[in-house]
Amino acid sequence: MQTEVTGLEDLQETLDDIEKKTKDLKPLLKELANHLVNTVEESFETQTTPDGKRWSPIKKATHKNYRLGTDKILHKSGDMRDSLKSRVFKSSLTVGVNATAGDERYQYPFVHQFGTKKAGRNKNISIVARPFMPIKSNGELYDNVQKDLEEIVGDWFEMKGGAVIL
Repeated sequence: MQTEVTGLEDLQETLDDIEKKTKDLKPLLKELANHLVNTVEESFETQTTPDGKRWSPIKKATHKNYRLGTDKILHKSGDMRDSLKSRVFKSSLTVGVNATAGDERYQYPFVHQFGTKKAGRNKNISIVARPFMPIKSNGELYDNVQKDLEEIVGDWFEMKGGAVIL
């Protein structure tokens, strides 16, 4: 008995497409980085966590130190938001903020992201967490952000016939 297998041309074309797309991941990584940057910018704009929860309001005493005309939370000088950058490498990407206060040891974006009970010169100030980066304190991405990134990757690798190959 002899069996003939047909349709391998389509399979080969699909495999060729996958090979092309995985040889240079920079375009995909740029797309992922752009989405993450947009997520952070949206948090600053809407004053919400990456999953949409409102940030705690700032105290009136804190607000008086804000730049004239600025009434948004975490916009005191604008340095933190302005330092938002992304970098794409051959097989990885980074997205982050790099703002410091006073001496270079005080990384205040970290404090605002996760909160602290020991801030200030005398370590007697408590700062509530106002997450703007799409990462939780346990190192995981917010579920909605993870889903968005998975969709971007899925769309990137979508092949003929609606099959998604990851």
